[in-house]
Amino acid sequence: MEIKYHGISINKISFNQSNQILLSLNDGRNIVMSLKYFPELHKLSKRQLMKYTIVDDLTILFKHAESIYHLEDFVSAEERWKAR
Repeated sequence: MEIKYHGISINKISFNQSNQILLSLNDGRNIVMSLKYFPELHKLSKRQLMKYTIVDDLTILFKHAESIYHLEDFVSAEERWKAR
């Protein structure tokens, strides 16, 4: 399944006390996802998680993680995790 992101971009990323990542999008939507779906991120400290860069409006690079994350990873993470 290919998802189209016409004009959508990630404005900001934050993390809450419930081990969740919050992606704020430019159209006003927020995506909240448990970090349990992203084991590499789940292992990082809050300080390490805050060292990220948003590239091309849809891709997230974390300084202390080797993986590259795309908005689509957060939209479909739960379905992929359940399919394991």
